Amino acid sequence: MISGALMIVFLVLVLSLWAGLFDSFVNSVQTYLYIFHDLLAILLLTAYYIFLFLTVATMREYMSKVRSGWTEVIATLIFIGIMGGVLFNFGVAVATLLLSILFIIYLYMSQSE
Repeated sequence: MISGALMIVFLVLVLSLWAGLFDSFVNSVQTYLYIFHDLLAILLLTAYYIFLFLTVATMREYMSKVRSGWTEVIATLIFIGIMGGVLFNFGVAVATLLLSILFIIYLYMSQSE
């Protein structure tokens, strides 16, 4: 399951950004330091959400032969929102949730065609 592996990769990147392992890279960009840090956090958390959702949906269909529903979508959104708020700040959490909701809307719209 490539989505599970990518989910783990993005989780490691998010946690390493939170732990400060990228500080030397972020400090090399002197202009708009906090905006760059938050933007990187938003993009990494959104990528983590995408692959987390794909992994959860695939595991649900594999284990129970039932497609995933809105419960999985909402549960993973809540998890990502809490994770973004706890690890970074409220603004990162809100922006990540907005991008994640846009991804879900994209999936929903492409499914109905």
